[in-house]
Amino acid sequence: MDTKENQQSMGKAWLVAAIIILSGWAFGMMLKKIAGTMLLLMPAFEIGPAAGGSLVSAISILSVILALPIGGMVAKFGARNIILAAFGFAILGNVLGAISGTNYAMLFTSRIIEGAGFGTFLPAAPSLIAYYFPPEKRGLPMGLWSTNVGAGAFLVLLLTNGVVNFDDPVTWSRVWWAISFILLVLAIAFFIVVRPAKSEEGPAKPKVSIVAGLKSVPVWLMCISFMCYTFAFIGLTTFMPTYLNQVLNVDSASANLYTSILTFAMIVGGFVCGAMLRRVKREYHPLVYLIFLIIDMIIYSLSFLYTTDTVVIFAAVGGLLLQFVPAILFNNAPDTMPTPALAGVAMGIISLCQNIGGIIAGSVNGAIIQTYGWLAITWVFVGVGILGILFGIAYVFAMKKKNARVALDKAA
Repeated sequence: MDTKENQQSMGKAWLVAAIIILSGWAFGMMLKKIAGTMLLLMPAFEIGPAAGGSLVSAISILSVILALPIGGMVAKFGARNIILAAFGFAILGNVLGAISGTNYAMLFTSRIIEGAGFGTFLPAAPSLIAYYFPPEKRGLPMGLWSTNVGAGAFLVLLLTNGVVNFDDPVTWSRVWWAISFILLVLAIAFFIVVRPAKSEEGPAKPKVSIVAGLKSVPVWLMCISFMCYTFAFIGLTTFMPTYLNQVLNVDSASANLYTSILTFAMIVGGFVCGAMLRRVKREYHPLVYLIFLIIDMIIYSLSFLYTTDTVVIFAAVGGLLLQFVPAILFNNAPDTMPTPALAGVAMGIISLCQNIGGIIAGSVNGAIIQTYGWLAITWVFVGVGILGILFGIAYVFAMKKKNARVALDKAA
């Protein structure tokens, strides 16, 4: 390929990546919209933090079910078709939620439908990025992709502050309508721009055993540690505005603004982590993952201990560092597989564990806060953090063993 053709190819690759990354941010907005509207939903539906937390976990129900099968579905129907279906489910769920009025059961059902969209989009989207970019150039687009939840959380908090009236609880539905419109625009852009030929879905490859990927010990250890991370992440970002409002007496709009500082810092963290990983030898990436897992779990243990004087420091520094774990996770995932052809299996296992963490977090965190108070959830985060770190340590040793075995096979 000559220079001009290569530039055209990379131009198309970045155009596709931009649509996918922006779409990921929109799906992240859909996922995290409960946090910014919790103070409206509770009076509008006459519910407490426990029921509000259940709306967070509802989106993960179908995501868990779809996580592992989605790899086979992508192979059979193509990533483009799967992602278009994901848009359809997401838009349907948002519209259904927007018209639910004060019917909690209908709103809960709409979140499950949204989960079908999120659960299909999350594992399928990286496969298109992986196709359009060679391995040595995937770091930046994958790093940006990893910010989908953090960026979505940041953007939906800004959106909420811009479109709702915190003195009128029923205005929560404006957020649902706005996200529906954003998703529709991106779906049209995706349909027009991302039109790969069959050959672009990847050349024919020798059949590989998905079972071999599922039997990989390192991927499960890494992803279970990430499940613990997700549990704490969901708890922090969902209830941070509520804590600021109810405990620190910060007004609702300012509470969302403080939380948006954390989520914006996470976006910056994705860039910083991507640049850092380029300077670290790949063999040390598992250890780097463990180091930042430890740091992030310490940050989560401080989630509801800050004051109005320290919240900005917590949000800015904490947010920057909290993005490192997911960014390194997506970078390391293909290396946990017996062969790169099974990278999709690794993405499916990530999605599975992430959504299980989301279900548990949404159901447990709100109930603990409502029943035992804010200090209790802090101790829960400490326990979950220790568990996650133990799995992270086991992952590092498992990868060391795997890499040694690969080196012996190459020497043979």
